[in-house]
Amino acid sequence: MDNDTLLDDLEKIRDEVAAVDGVEMAGDALPNPTVDSAIIQVVPTTGPDDPATMDTVQRLRDLAPQIEDNYNAVSSVTGMTAVQIDITDRLNGALLPFAGVVVGISVVLLTMVFRSLLVPIKAAVSFLLSAFAAFGLTVLVFQDGAVGEILGIVPGPIIAFLPVLLLAIVFGLAMDYEVFLVSGMRESYVHGHTAREAIEEGFAGAARVVTAAALIMFFVFAAFVPEGAGVIKVIAFGLAVGIFFDAFLVRMTLVPALMTLFGDRAWTLPKWLDRKLPNLDIEGEQLREHLDAARWAAEHSSGIAFDQLQLRAGKRGTEPLDVELPAGGILLASGDPLDRKLLADTIAGRLEQGSGSGHVLGRSLPGDSPALVSRVTRVDLGNLDDRSRDLDLGQLLARHGAFATRMFRSEAPAAATNAALQRANEVLAELGETLRLDRSSRLELLEPLPRAVAQLSIALAEQPEVLVVDLGQLGSASTQSLIADIVRAIDLLAVNQRSGQLVTVVVCGSHLNLHSTQTALARSTHQRESRELALIGKELR
Repeated sequence: MDNDTLLDDLEKIRDEVAAVDGVEMAGDALPNPTVDSAIIQVVPTTGPDDPATMDTVQRLRDLAPQIEDNYNAVSSVTGMTAVQIDITDRLNGALLPFAGVVVGISVVLLTMVFRSLLVPIKAAVSFLLSAFAAFGLTVLVFQDGAVGEILGIVPGPIIAFLPVLLLAIVFGLAMDYEVFLVSGMRESYVHGHTAREAIEEGFAGAARVVTAAALIMFFVFAAFVPEGAGVIKVIAFGLAVGIFFDAFLVRMTLVPALMTLFGDRAWTLPKWLDRKLPNLDIEGEQLREHLDAARWAAEHSSGIAFDQLQLRAGKRGTEPLDVELPAGGILLASGDPLDRKLLADTIAGRLEQGSGSGHVLGRSLPGDSPALVSRVTRVDLGNLDDRSRDLDLGQLLARHGAFATRMFRSEAPAAATNAALQRANEVLAELGETLRLDRSSRLELLEPLPRAVAQLSIALAEQPEVLVVDLGQLGSASTQSLIADIVRAIDLLAVNQRSGQLVTVVVCGSHLNLHSTQTALARSTHQRESRELALIGKELR
């Protein structure tokens, strides 16, 4: 805008503003001391609460491009009325995204809680019914004036943030009522009741709680309607109506009816989705299963027992397995490397089984898995890790032996290491080997049998209660004599040095022969019992 024609241009702008439909008067435009802005005060023909005022504000804003083209001036409309209109528009625009995020998250959470798709979808849709009822009645009473005289209400516009506030509070309470009702139904269903019996029992147990909670909240909000201030009265009425409608018409009437129509389908979830979603288990179903598994384990005093136990990881699994191995016995497990790894990980408490019952040393699977981690040691005789290649035998025995000590130290005492070496050499001599191991022996330079004895000694230095041995490439059909010698070495070495108890052993390989193994064990003084287990893997759907 040119300073020479500033006042003339402002006068023309004022005239254009005054000519806008809905403007009663436009004041003089006077520039500020720095001559970079000016204010024109506009008085509309309608009041600030009149919807026509919003149209007037919009027409004034539509005038901005014309003013900029004609006078090279940037214009904007502000003031209390314009700001309130902007806030209302912003809140109205945020309502649907807000509702979508809240309802969407609730559907995901309820799916995890109830392991169902129909239940959370039904909860979300029924909540929207409650919200629409609350919005509709609030508009009917406070904006349209229905029964307004009875409640002492003067009809007028509703505050802009009421929909967001009402949506949030009613949603929270509605989901509380939903969980109260449906969790009892699900608990009854998973405990063996039919779908209809579960609805009746769950409703009978939770209906009193929901009724009491809803009545308390309803009367708290309803008390503000007759005597509350204008804004508080609108909010209280909307919340009271929303809670009453949701609790008594939706949750207590519609929900049981829909659940009855759904039947068993109400508690179904696609298997692929069930595997991906965490199980929140609000009914304590997993605790009940753990107690059942613990009771089953207490009834079996064996060292390792499986009853139709399925090993699984992702899409890989085995046929159901049955075995009962006495404590201190040897279990021979034949299968491919993946199946053997599933067995080793399950026994070591690092993997949950797919189905069935099982226990190791009286600790149920998978409930007591953490208690097995420090009691089970695994060794792969067919492979050497980087640590076994970098350190000599004395260092490996000392460092693994430190795991068995109750003090924080990096290596076991030298006496314990020397005793382990001496015992390893005694076993080699009994097996007919002339080679003797010492602290400087390197595992990668040893022959298969001495190296296997050294690896077993390193693993047993940790003083485990269960030893899982994978023969790896040593367990082929052409090395049966070597396997027999290794099994005999395991039998001789696998004794807990502190307690004197035999260590329960699981030997895994591709080809294991129970007869030859029993022949090798027959010469032992330990009188270990042995069992055979065939691991049959398969792809799971």
